[in-house]
Amino acid sequence: MERNKFRHVFAGKPANRIPLIILALLLLASGKGFAEWPAWIEKEKIRGGYQGGYIDSDEHFARLAAHGINTLLLSFASLDIDATDEIALMKKQADRCSGLGLHMFVCVRLCGDKAELRYLVPGGRCYVGGKGGALTKTPCPVDPVFWDNVVTKRAQLAAEHSLMHKIDGFALDPEMYSADMANFPGYCYCEYCFREFFQHRGLQVDVPSPEKRSAWLKDNGLLETYQRWQEEQAQGLAVKTMQAVHKINPGMVIGVLSLDDRSWYSNAWARGFGSPEMPVIAFSENTYSTGADKYLVRTKEHFKLINANALLCPGMWLRQFKVSDIASQLFYMAQDTAGYWVFTTYGLVLPPEEVPTNHYTWLPPHQQYLDAFLLAGKELDRQAKEGDAFVPKLKLASRQETPRSALENAGLLGPAPAELIPLDPAGQESRPMQEATRLRYQAVFYIPAAAGGNIKARLSAYKEGDSELMPVYGLLSPCGKVAAEGMLSFENPVLLDVPAEETGLYKLALAGRHSYSAAIDMPHAVQSVNDTVSAVKHTAVMYFYVPPDCAEFFIKASTPYAAERAKLTVWDSDGKEAAAAETFETTPAIATLHPAPDQRGKVWSFRMIPSYSVNLAWDDRLPPYLSESPESLMLPAGKKNASEPDKKGAALPGTQTEKGVFIRLESNSGDYVAVNGVYDYATVKDGIRDVILPDGEHTLSYYRAEGIKTYYEAKITVEKGTVAKIADTARASSWRIADSATVSSRGPDVKIIGKPGQSIYYGRLNGPMSGSTAGEAEIRLSEGDWVIYCSDWTDYYWARITIAGGVVESVDDTHGGGKSGWRKVDDTTVSIR
Repeated sequence: MERNKFRHVFAGKPANRIPLIILALLLLASGKGFAEWPAWIEKEKIRGGYQGGYIDSDEHFARLAAHGINTLLLSFASLDIDATDEIALMKKQADRCSGLGLHMFVCVRLCGDKAELRYLVPGGRCYVGGKGGALTKTPCPVDPVFWDNVVTKRAQLAAEHSLMHKIDGFALDPEMYSADMANFPGYCYCEYCFREFFQHRGLQVDVPSPEKRSAWLKDNGLLETYQRWQEEQAQGLAVKTMQAVHKINPGMVIGVLSLDDRSWYSNAWARGFGSPEMPVIAFSENTYSTGADKYLVRTKEHFKLINANALLCPGMWLRQFKVSDIASQLFYMAQDTAGYWVFTTYGLVLPPEEVPTNHYTWLPPHQQYLDAFLLAGKELDRQAKEGDAFVPKLKLASRQETPRSALENAGLLGPAPAELIPLDPAGQESRPMQEATRLRYQAVFYIPAAAGGNIKARLSAYKEGDSELMPVYGLLSPCGKVAAEGMLSFENPVLLDVPAEETGLYKLALAGRHSYSAAIDMPHAVQSVNDTVSAVKHTAVMYFYVPPDCAEFFIKASTPYAAERAKLTVWDSDGKEAAAAETFETTPAIATLHPAPDQRGKVWSFRMIPSYSVNLAWDDRLPPYLSESPESLMLPAGKKNASEPDKKGAALPGTQTEKGVFIRLESNSGDYVAVNGVYDYATVKDGIRDVILPDGEHTLSYYRAEGIKTYYEAKITVEKGTVAKIADTARASSWRIADSATVSSRGPDVKIIGKPGQSIYYGRLNGPMSGSTAGEAEIRLSEGDWVIYCSDWTDYYWARITIAGGVVESVDDTHGGGKSGWRKVDDTTVSIR
């Protein structure tokens, strides 16, 4: 019997497997395993759907099988060798898949909840960073005991049951949902690793204290050797797991989610889990929103470069694509890969939502998604049948958004802040003779202009990565009208020369994906820190203002990956270096400054120098504006802002003026309230801010610098001089309409303490929900009824909270039908612990 035929029979109905199981065991006993890549993947490709293993519905599975899905990646969150209920569920789902002709991968977590954390004994082996800090809920990535219990034994468990049930593969989800961080921040410097490394090298020296270990390795020329050793340890653990699985079932496929993220441990696993006969499958999440682009080719080249036997299986987050594009994207994602998988087919069992309230729901109707899956599958079937004569009918649609839609989706349309005033009235004639900072994602600049003049700018784009999507720009007038828009070019700069029809502050907005960078070259521009500052490769010196009352502030620079580095330098108003810091792995560079009185009320400067990319975090105590020269810096007008009434002669809310209507914004004392991005620091103490707003949409937000850190944003619409509606940009915001001329965010800041390791969700009664994975949430709750629950996706604990008189009045833990346990601890604390 040919091996592929043997595999197909082996995966048949349970009643037909017993003789083949005996044959398989005899072959293994004689050392004649038959590890061979499954023919069904070669022929059909993986056409997968990811969802929780707990979904118990014959109808749901049957609909997927009937509409082009041939594989289910089922997450069994609590699967363990002693988890009898979860094992029974795994076998039940395997038999269900078998009856429908579906292939099944058993997915387990590396460190998701108490099922894994129990192997992290207090005081035992855990991750220690390069600066000596211990992450007590994060395992050491090369701890053989933890790995054996959490990965190898579970993989063996799945392999053993695959001999009696239709389980085609085992997949590891390495995101650590209940650890200190979702991913390992870098290499581990725990005492166990050091002792094992010293033993490996034959070194008879004492282990340095945690904070000195990285420096000791560097000083002794052993840092790279240590890191290579740790990579080899991680690879060895993966090899042992692969061998243990294939000793039981040589035909079982092994997969790892996010195996293509290029971290040191992912590269090691990619080399260890796969063999030439049985490559490991890299179930990619990096393709969630990019789909079928050049990343697929680049990743294949990456695996070849690191000598890994790995095949990419790109994933699609359904909510990131137009339904009309899904079929063609899936078809082309399957070309020269192991197939595709979608996140998440769980949406089929949830009610469709026009306005999604979570990551899982689908837009109505469900059938349009099922039709897309089926169409992609039929095209793959036709390709396999016709071979070289095949001509695809599906075409990839361009995913390039129009400038206006891209800016709208990024939330960048709308007018500039009400008023910024130049720090130096003389301003500057032209920007410094230096290369502009290369920015990415989104960026916003504000430019003053007088009616009758021209706004001139030079916009350059630089390609980073393989994406063909172009960054876009839009120039908005002081009233929010789009004065110019377009796409940037990687070949030639865009030269703007736009007549100014109004006098005031114009907003220049840039938006694009991470795979581009752009630079702006123009005078009189300040960059908004509130709209993110993320730079690539080159950064210029930037200037900022330190207020007269600012006795302390920080600037933080971070990099997204452990392999990247960045240096941060800050200079005072005299040009003297005031602070310098560097990143280490994913630990940011933080400069904390205490300016002397004679250095306050002046312009300082800083520069971030990245090895590739760097992100800026800005202290709220500093005005959120940067410039590339001290002369062009602008600042919020504060109490003198033209949209702010004089407090001594303030009109009543609802009073009409030529510029708009007086609107009152109520907040808690200590809230920093912004209107269209402009803060008024004079209203922090009183909690009342009166503004003049014209008809249209306006953005409100606030943050607190002390105590519970809360931040909420909402958009209000003013129509005919009244507040007509409010829309939360956060899912569960405390902003509400108090009356036709008053908007309030007042209420207690409530601490919600859930069960350890469980996620918390909260929202208004019958309203949208927000979430926190940290096990605790600190939120502003306004007057009325709110709903909370915590869950590990098996048990649900619901409660209804009533806020009255500025405190938690009551907690009803019978709401929602889940398990009980919530209680009121005090006026501002609710707990289930």
